Amino acid sequence: MVVTRAIDPVKLEQLRVEQMTRGLSPGQNDQGESDLIANGLFDSVIYVTFQELATRVSHRNTGKACNETVADQLLQRVSADENLHMIFYRDVSEAGFEIAPNQAMHSLHHVLRNIKMPGYTVPDFRRKAVIIAVGGVFDPRIFLDDVVMPVLKKWRIFEREVRKAESFAAREVAVPASM
Repeated sequence: MVVTRAIDPVKLEQLRVEQMTRGLSPGQNDQGESDLIANGLFDSVIYVTFQELATRVSHRNTGKACNETVADQLLQRVSADENLHMIFYRDVSEAGFEIAPNQAMHSLHHVLRNIKMPGYTVPDFRRKAVIIAVGGVFDPRIFLDDVVMPVLKKWRIFEREVRKAESFAAREVAVPASM
């Protein structure tokens, strides 16, 4: 892309630096401080499970969409690496559901109700997201079908017994209406 000048490498680097400088803290929310401390780890690990899988899916779809063999092969490798990250976080989260199911369910609900992918702070994110969606790379339907539902099935969310009414309610609304 740089050699063909399909992108401006200086502008790309400026955007990368801006994005990295802004950062992202998925555990921050409007809950009380004690809830943040109690659920911070669950929120973070559950969030990165979805984020890593979403990244894997979008990179894989980008490789297919670019219709270029070398780019597709490169993005397959990147996607495979993202998958390894996701599996680690997914399995840690699953252990959390076994150890502290109510806390984990609360965090799952919180994460899915408030999820934002890391790129949301990129300048012109909404416009770029529309282009990505129109290209079939990533959109709310792909997020639900290829990211959220497979993880919820793996965690057996809809089969789990829940002990608190609030956790039951969290499970029932775990599937996000939009992204």
